[in-house]
Amino acid sequence: MNINPLFVNKILSKTTLTACTYLGVPLSTLNTKIRGDVLQNFARHVDSILLKETVTNAVKDGASTHEYDYLRGTTRVEVKSGQLCWNKTSKQWFVKFRDIKPHLYDELCLVLYTPEALYIFKHNSTGLTTNGKLTTVKGMYLNYVAPSRLTDWKTALDYIANEIGPVFYKWNFEEMRK
Repeated sequence: MNINPLFVNKILSKTTLTACTYLGVPLSTLNTKIRGDVLQNFARHVDSILLKETVTNAVKDGASTHEYDYLRGTTRVEVKSGQLCWNKTSKQWFVKFRDIKPHLYDELCLVLYTPEALYIFKHNSTGLTTNGKLTTVKGMYLNYVAPSRLTDWKTALDYIANEIGPVFYKWNFEEMRK
């Protein structure tokens, strides 16, 4: 049995444009859950430093709760993260923030993970979309899509970031190399 190494290489090298775009980018090898936890901790740290307020874990009767992620003073803060991704069907860059339950927090903090930086937005919860019958269980979501004419991720990112709103904080990955 002869296996053609060129054919095997072709199979193994097939990947998505999103994966190629994030190749070598910090956090790109983490699964979605772990990356989300890291980005939540990042947002919490930035929040405490920039707003100079005490930040504590969300606890209820000594147990961790999933109602919100942390308290800043008396403000219940929920952090949601999303990654800039390419949709090969519609040929558009997009980002989606999932499982948003507005009745459980006072402030929504969005962290956008991109190939060059992390963006933090303090969001006013406008533009939330329901999940049909699953809304009560899964919550709502925010979906931002760049026009299909913006095929370059950097241009699409500029468009999407502008759609989300003012940037509260931006951390360039180049800072990690200094």
